[in-house]
Amino acid sequence: MKNKILIGVFTALYMSGANVVFATSISDTVSMAIKYHPSINSAKARLGEKEFEVKEAKSEMFPTMGFNGGFGGERVNNDTTRGNLGRQVKTYTGDARFYINQPLFDGLKVYKKLDAAKLRKKSAEFDLKENVEKLGLKAVDIHLLIIKSRSILSMIDKSIISAQAKKDKIQELFNDGVVDLAEVMQAEESILSLESTKLEYEKDLFHAETEYFEITGTKPKGNLKVSEQDRLSDNLPKNANGAINNALANNARLSSLDELIKAYELDTKALRAEISPKINAELSHTESDQQDNAGGESRSSKAMVQASWEFGLGGGYTARIKKSMKLREEAKASYNAERYSLEKDIKKNYINLDNFAKQYKNNLSREDKNQNILDNVNDKYEGGSISLLQIINAENKLLQSSIARVNSYHGIQKSKYAVLAAMGDLSSNLNVK
Repeated sequence: MKNKILIGVFTALYMSGANVVFATSISDTVSMAIKYHPSINSAKARLGEKEFEVKEAKSEMFPTMGFNGGFGGERVNNDTTRGNLGRQVKTYTGDARFYINQPLFDGLKVYKKLDAAKLRKKSAEFDLKENVEKLGLKAVDIHLLIIKSRSILSMIDKSIISAQAKKDKIQELFNDGVVDLAEVMQAEESILSLESTKLEYEKDLFHAETEYFEITGTKPKGNLKVSEQDRLSDNLPKNANGAINNALANNARLSSLDELIKAYELDTKALRAEISPKINAELSHTESDQQDNAGGESRSSKAMVQASWEFGLGGGYTARIKKSMKLREEAKASYNAERYSLEKDIKKNYINLDNFAKQYKNNLSREDKNQNILDNVNDKYEGGSISLLQIINAENKLLQSSIARVNSYHGIQKSKYAVLAAMGDLSSNLNVK
């Protein structure tokens, strides 16, 4: 009965901690990280950049208008000056031209550039989601590590207090000549061992709380917990293959690279369209003014369809196309590398899940047996057949199995959240936006 109560207390300590006024859930931690961390703002800025690139590409479909003009002096020698004066004249001159130009055909280049820009915007949207998932997983890992470290440190502190009290009794017995110095020294060594273990977990806690501040901009508030909303029950596929299939369909990084591959393909098509003739429609009005003996005023309004075609002979056209093709190849290679890495990580996490589950079951059994051993030792001590040092050793073995249980439980939770993040479902399961 005592064993079941102890396990229940330690599990509650890991899951929700001590009873305090304020507690921070995993969802709270992830939300704070997403609102604060610069990587999310950077990803949002990149998305905004891609949105303006779409607008820029779309603008090429619309007319352009312009104005140019000038004023100055010139020497004029034309039929007018020769007919009027028989020579060239020096005169002032001024002209102004206003025009509207509408592209009619460019081999559909502008449409391909627009579609490519839209695909890059979608890629940036997936990049933002990927940043949220990665940062969310980091926040979850740190949150769980703080809970684990605090839980274990609480257990160690209780064990140190208990061991110190028993060591003091052993010291009294030594002073009375009942026990020898070896028992005192062994008790002291047990306490030193506990304090050494405590230092390791204090270091882990300090590092975790430092990282917590780095990603959320604040120290852990109150007690950290795993709320009902945070817990993962049936949210994971039963095996790695199911998780891999979900990840291939929903992983944000893969989706981003897929959109980028399509964008590079359209880039190549747009570049190939450069060799096509270009047809524009132009409306223009021009006014000029000179001295009357050099030509006087003139006005001209035109509506024209203009055609042009050019091809560089230096190889730049071909080079640009091949460069775009290589960029697409690079994106495809990155996609495959990311896919293989994702599959490996998911399989690894499922192996970890299975292994930690077995460890947890084993450690529960160890904890149960060590609790029974401790109960038995305490009973025998009351009967006078067991020493205090044996009780200290039994308590230490119980502590070690309890720490092992908490560590294996932490491993299970960490692996589950890692799989969920790989599938692109972490933030949605935590209801974080």
